[in-house]
Formats: sequence, C-alpha cells, structure tokens
Amino acid sequence: MSGRGPGGMRDFAESRSRIYRLLALVFAEEPKGATLRQLRSADTRQNLAAAGLEFGPVFLDTPEEKLAEDLGIEFTRLFLGPGRHLVPNESVQRGEGRFWGDHTVAVADFYARFGYQVDEKKNVFPDHLSVEFEFMSHLAAEEARRWDKADESGALAIQAAQGDFLRGHLLAWALGFCADVAAAAMEPYFVRFAEMARSVLESDSTQLGRETQAPGENGVPKERSPGPAPEGG
Repeated sequence: MSGRGPGGMRDFAESRSRIYRLLALVFAEEPKGATLRQLRSADTRQNLAAAGLEFGPVFLDTPEEKLAEDLGIEFTRLFLGPGRHLVPNESVQRGEGRFWGDHTVAVADFYARFGYQVDEKKNVFPDHLSVEFEFMSHLAAEEARRWDKADESGALAIQAAQGDFLRGHLLAWALGFCADVAAAAMEPYFVRFAEMARSVLESDSTQLGRETQAPGENGVPKERSPGPAPEGG
C-alpha cells in the first residue's frame, strides 16, 4: 500500500470494507430479491467487474423469483444439508470437529478487543465465515475513518489488526474452504463468489504485509477437515 496518500489509503480501506461486506452477505444466507436486484444493477456490476467478477446471462436474464429459488436451493445444499455439506465455521474446518471450539473462542476474543459484537439475530457462531468477513469489513471501515480524521497512527494500528486477524484466522482455513465451495458448487453464482473471496484474501495477505501461498504451503497451515457436519450442524 506504499505510494498512497491518506486520501488514497482512506478510499482503499473503504473499498475493501464494501467488498468484505458483500462477501459476508453471500456466505450468510441465500440471496433474497433485494440482494439480487442490487447485484444485477449496472453500478454494482461495474464495481464487481473492476474486482474481477462478472456474471453470465443465466444470472442476468433469469426471472428474479426463479433465480432466488434456484440459488436458495443451492445455498442449502452447499452449507446447510441435509446430508454431507460444507461447514463454514473455522473451528470445524481447522480440525476441531465441533462448534464453539478453541478457535471460536479465539475469534470471539479478537472481536471483543475491538468492541465488535455478533448480531444475535443472525443465529450463527462467531467463527462463521460470514461473520469473519463482516469483522474485516468493520475493521476496514474503522481504518477509513481514522484516515479521514488524519489519525495516521490509529489507522495503521487498525490496518495491523486486520493483518493479524487475516493471518491468525482467515488465511488458515478460508482459502481452502472457498476452493472447496468453488469445486462443489453447481451454480456459477457461488463459484464466482468463492473465487472472488480467495482472490480478495490473497490480495490482502500481500497488501497487509505478508504474502501467502496456497493452504499448506510456505507458512499457511492447511488445518482443514471438511468432512461431514458435526452433530447438531
């Protein structure tokens, strides 16, 4: 991120916050009509294209009600079951085989340090992928506010926190998880967003101070066990 002045740093942080917020929404729930309308709008499509994501004619031309139904079914198949499915929780994917494992506690403690609270209405654990993405969005937005107030030291501290959370949590499991999603998904919508999530994480691993490789290579542990959901999931 060298070479950007405070205004550029603020804009970059705001952009990252919006991207993480979108990714959080994608992995939190099946897309509703309002979400689909926003994604199919010209402005959003232009912004997503700049980030490397473009939708094909199936997504753009399918009637909204039919598209929402198809994507809802696919979301359930991928993440909820019944049957074998992908569990978007860090504690499960990093081999603990249960919810509210040690990694969940570590994530919740990290949130608490920055006054971030998980919305109880979402009914998900703190280490759900959507919540971890939302937390990154929260931190990036806070960084942007610090730049806007000319608080360089504060902005850099929040930036460092993002790097710490990325390396301590998301890079240890979400790259591989999103690769699994892209491989398992039958709807291009989920394939493209999973690939976008991987691209964002890989980019941020460099932008926030430490370059990474694929899971399991050169320092990023491959701590995933994407087997069946634990009992109660």
